[in-house]
Amino acid sequence: MRLICTTLFFMLISISMTAQPPQGGGPGGFSGGDRMGQSSMRSNEKILVLANFPEIPEITLKQREKMGTILTKEQKDIDKQVAKRKKIEAKSKDADEKDLLKNEKKIAEIDKKIAEIKEKSNTKIAKELSNEQFEVFTAKRDEVRFEYLENNDFEGPRGGGDSFPGEPFGGGFGGGFD
Repeated sequence: MRLICTTLFFMLISISMTAQPPQGGGPGGFSGGDRMGQSSMRSNEKILVLANFPEIPEITLKQREKMGTILTKEQKDIDKQVAKRKKIEAKSKDADEKDLLKNEKKIAEIDKKIAEIKEKSNTKIAKELSNEQFEVFTAKRDEVRFEYLENNDFEGPRGGGDSFPGEPFGGGFGGGFD
């Protein structure tokens, strides 16, 4: 009987040890600035979220995820180009005729880059979908919507906003109050 109790005790300890997440060297068991697989986001950063995805017949979850990744990257790349364009347009307000011509050429180059980004994404998406699905997607592409959320709108690992383990009054895997 004592042997059975001892065996059960050690089995329970070994099971609970294998169920624990790996412990790092940092506070709360985490090491470095990367917290729970998320890059360290500052409160002024925005998070791009795919807010609306068009209905495509017989699309699989894998296809949908790949398309979401492709479309999100496309949107980020386009946003970078649009920001460049806005800077050039702002400079154009106070520019002379010579600078206006230069800026118009730069804007045309940016527009060309945006078109190339979209074409590249369309090629990738076409590889993921059947011909019929791709036709439906191209017809409904304007339904794709993205939103930028403020970092403090983002629900962290336990639904606590910016609260992460190891921080004061943190979200608590390591020594905080839950």
